[in-house]
Amino acid sequence: MTRDQVRHIYISLLLFIVPALHAQGIAPIITEYGHGKVNGSFTVLNGLLEPVSVLIHEYSFSVGPDGKSQLRPLDSGIHIRIDSMSARIGAKQQHEFAYKVKCDTLPCWGTFNAAISGAHVSNGMGLVMIVPHTFYVCQDKQKGCRDRIRRDVFHLEK
Repeated sequence: MTRDQVRHIYISLLLFIVPALHAQGIAPIITEYGHGKVNGSFTVLNGLLEPVSVLIHEYSFSVGPDGKSQLRPLDSGIHIRIDSMSARIGAKQQHEFAYKVKCDTLPCWGTFNAAISGAHVSNGMGLVMIVPHTFYVCQDKQKGCRDRIRRDVFHLEK
């Protein structure tokens, strides 16, 4: 297969995939909590005309000096209770996932990745979109928690 043929295939796939990706999402993307208390939720949205399945995975992450994050298994000092780890979301519907987090040491942070599957493009190819909901927990006030962690722990400027 020539380089031009491969490029044509990629462009064709993108024309089908990109519109489907805009129909799904998560809100809010980032939350900040203060005083070590976390009682939160996030909502996964399905804007498609067909149902989708959602699987939730919990991770910790680090951010390098270049600003890129790297996922790893959830730290043992972060304890999460989530009401469900999966859901089937109907067409044009949404589902809320409620959770509580307790951290052995503060500050702490983590992410829930929602793997949304079930959508297909016209050629039958199945799509899986992964969207994150990230939480930051600080000892003191909620406002600016993410920025303080980025500055003090990850050594990144705003």
